[in-house]
Amino acid sequence: MGDFAFWLAIALGFLLTAPPITTGVAVYTILAFAELHASGRGASDMAAEDTFGFRARRRQNGGGSSRPSSAP
Repeated sequence: MGDFAFWLAIALGFLLTAPPITTGVAVYTILAFAELHASGRGASDMAAEDTFGFRARRRQNGGGSSRPSSAP
């Protein structure tokens, strides 16, 4: 997300210096959204591989409920 903000800030910088509007606005906007897309893909890969062990912990706790059971 930080890289998305970085590229978007550069694009806004080019936009705020207008006129004239240069190709930098389009290029850096595309780079910003490409970075956002890459971040989403990376997050979905991490979820698929269970990188943080969320699914493994849910299986150990006996189900999908995040609340602790009231049974002793």
